[in-house]
Amino acid sequence: MTKTSKNNNEILNIGTLCKSGQSYTVKLLDANCLDEIMALQQKIIDSLPDDQKSFILPKSQEFFENHFKRGANTMIGIYCGGELIAQSIVLNPNAAHPETGMVDMELVDTPETLSIIEGVLVDPAYRGNRLMEEMVGHWIDFAEQIGRKHVIAEIAIDNPYSWGVFLDKGLALHSTGTDPDDGTELYNAHESIANIRSKQLSGVFNHYAEKKHCDAHDIDTQKELLNQGFKGVAYDRKSKKLTMAK
Repeated sequence: MTKTSKNNNEILNIGTLCKSGQSYTVKLLDANCLDEIMALQQKIIDSLPDDQKSFILPKSQEFFENHFKRGANTMIGIYCGGELIAQSIVLNPNAAHPETGMVDMELVDTPETLSIIEGVLVDPAYRGNRLMEEMVGHWIDFAEQIGRKHVIAEIAIDNPYSWGVFLDKGLALHSTGTDPDDGTELYNAHESIANIRSKQLSGVFNHYAEKKHCDAHDIDTQKELLNQGFKGVAYDRKSKKLTMAK
């Protein structure tokens, strides 16, 4: 059974930016925040070099308006000095609106058990403060609190920082896919919340019996291992090695 969502604009956390020492606030966003949401999205798109613009699929104002009208959907935002500096879209499908937004992944369960995060954006001026990690962590907590069992995300393969964050938070790289709009190769990340909590208690490496390591850019080997039932479970940023396990 799906539990009642938290109230929009509820404060989820108050913290201190690790680089500047400024205070920040994590909140749930609602339709009243649309101007801020659209402005931050455009600011970030404008800041990206051409070879990174595929990391972001721009959302229209109509998309956000419809998003907030549907069930337990919400957004997570981070404010600093009264300004929205980071945001992410949290999609919680239901029977009336079962769409997940995933372009190339079969459902792992019924829509009512799933929570999906997308559109994770951080103002370039505030990068390096682990704000994406903050939002992903609160997304998992929120999904658990409203009774969801699985968390899912879709990340560009050539964006190791982003998929590394999801691995750090306990998700696993489940499969690969291709965005039909622009041909971007994608990782589909997934994990049950029960397994995420288990990993947090036991450690990710103790959670799996068999492990292999491969270069983070060796997509062919990764796909072969995924087809054998392995999942991407950890990323070493220094060696740029991805741990595959089952």
